[in-house]
Amino acid sequence: MTITREQGAYIAKAILAVVAAGAVLTLAVTMPGLISVMGAFLPNSRRSRASARQSFKRLIKKGYLKSLPNGRLVLTKEGRERLDRYQLDDLTLPESSPSEWDGRWRLILFDVPEEKNYLRGIFRRKLQQLGFHYLQRSAWLYPFACEGAIAELGHRLELDEHLAVIVTDSFSQEPKFLKRFHLTATA
Repeated sequence: MTITREQGAYIAKAILAVVAAGAVLTLAVTMPGLISVMGAFLPNSRRSRASARQSFKRLIKKGYLKSLPNGRLVLTKEGRERLDRYQLDDLTLPESSPSEWDGRWRLILFDVPEEKNYLRGIFRRKLQQLGFHYLQRSAWLYPFACEGAIAELGHRLELDEHLAVIVTDSFSQEPKFLKRFHLTATA
């Protein structure tokens, strides 16, 4: 059975997380054990172990991990950034219902430079995944408290200085978005 792209990403995320948690690991001792543990979560353990070994090599080659002369493995700055991006999946918003709406809108504005175009795409996809609605080119809308999650998302993607969250009681296209979010106007 072949390892899927998602399983490969899972292996890479697990490796980076383990190295980050331990700060420094010894390759000779840790790698075989880590490969065995990850193999238990994937089909066909022989191929899983081979995939894990390839992931280690790939993470080192891409500069996410660094193998030191003494056999220790450390997470690089790029590795930390990559792990933060992997962990975007863990970023969620608290469940809210229309009956809990405070009558205020959260307008997310961003102006991401062209050299960070890739990060702009990740940011937009995460907003969509979280349930935000597109208002216009770099403006997204959400009716519930989300300021903390947006700050965290901006921080993880190093876009903090390119984002703004505006909280407002009304805006010109409110009726259209009340329908989209299944809300009723507050008095």
